[in-house]
Amino acid sequence: MGKTIAFMGDTGSFSRNYVIAVNKLKSDSVVLLGDNFYPIGINKNHLINFNKLWSTHPYVNKYMILGNHEYSGPPVKLYLNSNYWTMPDYCYMVQYEHCDIIMIDTMQLEPNWGLPEEHITTHMNGPGVVTRDLVARSTGVETFKEIHNYQLEHIKNCLSHNPKKPKIVCGHYHIESPGYYDTNKKLKSILMPLFKKYNVKAYVCGHEHLSEHRTIETKDYILEHFIAGGLETRPLFKPCNKTKFCSVESAYLECTFTTRKCIFRFLRPNRETIYTFSITI
Repeated sequence: MGKTIAFMGDTGSFSRNYVIAVNKLKSDSVVLLGDNFYPIGINKNHLINFNKLWSTHPYVNKYMILGNHEYSGPPVKLYLNSNYWTMPDYCYMVQYEHCDIIMIDTMQLEPNWGLPEEHITTHMNGPGVVTRDLVARSTGVETFKEIHNYQLEHIKNCLSHNPKKPKIVCGHYHIESPGYYDTNKKLKSILMPLFKKYNVKAYVCGHEHLSEHRTIETKDYILEHFIAGGLETRPLFKPCNKTKFCSVESAYLECTFTTRKCIFRFLRPNRETIYTFSITI
């Protein structure tokens, strides 16, 4: 068998199921899909808990992606170039022999679901609510447009690095969902044309606290879309005819890369498989 990578989103409460999943983990690497620290980003106790939890796997590569709750706390620049996880930039690429994994920051593309900024600042508040202005301030730039363009350019650079090589993209926000937040139309309009152009086979994300696999199809393109936020679940979901698998049972996603296939599995914390799907590459 080839390399194996796990995907875990929305684990910031360090729940019992998250601890069990990490303790029994057999993957070479893990992608932490954002909302890794609740409710307003990392603090000293979080770092202690994180290091204690992952100390049992000192050789597992821990690739970090930021979610909306990270942006609700200290400036997100502090997550870059950490000694405790890998995150060299807000967008970066990990190259495997047969497939590239590209990490993106969806907050920097569209933090508030396309709603007017004044609606967010006037009618919504609390941890996890992210405005465009907050994204700019947290990254240390003058305007959201500046960081948006920076992120978009980096995504294009990563995607175009090996144009014909199969790719999996990982972010925090989903494109479509059977859960509370439904479809992110703005993010979908940004990402789907790029995914089609650059041979992206799958998109893996969190944000919704559930596990789902669906196929998103356009006229001449198919994207396999996985939500892996199910280690801390909430019982609110509405599967549609695109849904191939959906569960609010505690689970995470794992992918094994072989010469010709990416084999995805949703696993219970004890590593019992509850769903399998293969993509030919």
